[in-house]
Amino acid sequence: MKRQILIPLDSSSVGRDVIHLADQWGQMFEAELIFLQVNPVQRGESDQTLLESVLAAEKITAPYQAYAAYGNPAQEILELERRLNPWLIMMAAHSHSVMARILLGSNTDYVVNLSKTSVLVYKRSLEALKDVILVPVDYSEVNTKTIAWADELAQKMGLSLMFLHVYSLPEFAHYNMEHGWQWDQMEIERFRQEEERRLEGYLTARGIKSPYQFELGLGKPYEQIMLRQQHLNARLIVMASHQHSLMERVLLGSNTKYLLHQANCPLLVYKDAE
Repeated sequence: MKRQILIPLDSSSVGRDVIHLADQWGQMFEAELIFLQVNPVQRGESDQTLLESVLAAEKITAPYQAYAAYGNPAQEILELERRLNPWLIMMAAHSHSVMARILLGSNTDYVVNLSKTSVLVYKRSLEALKDVILVPVDYSEVNTKTIAWADELAQKMGLSLMFLHVYSLPEFAHYNMEHGWQWDQMEIERFRQEEERRLEGYLTARGIKSPYQFELGLGKPYEQIMLRQQHLNARLIVMASHQHSLMERVLLGSNTKYLLHQANCPLLVYKDAE
């Protein structure tokens, strides 16, 4: 079956960027583009005509279809996703206050949380991004497919991969009369080396075809991912989606949600639809 990319559009300043990014991806992956414009009220056939004229003016080269709808944008996006079962959803990120996200959510948050399809959240960067994809690795079952996804992207786009595994130290230490319970530096280094060997073996077994490197981070995953992104200035972050309860998302957030709002580059949230 031919791949399809679902692209919700709005009147934001980054909307045109998303149209042309979708066109590039459509050509690279031989995918059909499905553009969706959702208006709050129905205005008749003029909505469809206007959408088609806007897209025609952009001179899109990949095959595409256009749908004009009305109602709640997030719900309409998920309804079309249910009908089409696309390969990817590509949409722009927008700024919202923390309180607005908690009380109302945003269309992007809503779709990322509830869609069954992988979602690329596009952000316009103020900096020139480098030719590298940052891929956090946590050894979960879905990570194998996430890595394969990132590897295909890197090959198509001519990019390299940087894998990052964030670990924490086990809950044991020795007692020091001056400083109390603490880790011995030799023990810390030994543990780090074990983590490095494990990561190297894990990546080797994946049969990755793109050029890649790997790094370790110690601490909270979202903080370490952000630090690496700032250091690398990566073109894209590709990470697996993990299930969290609604209460966890509201009170604690997740690594994905934090990066969705804080990272200064596009974020692709991979979801295993099988």
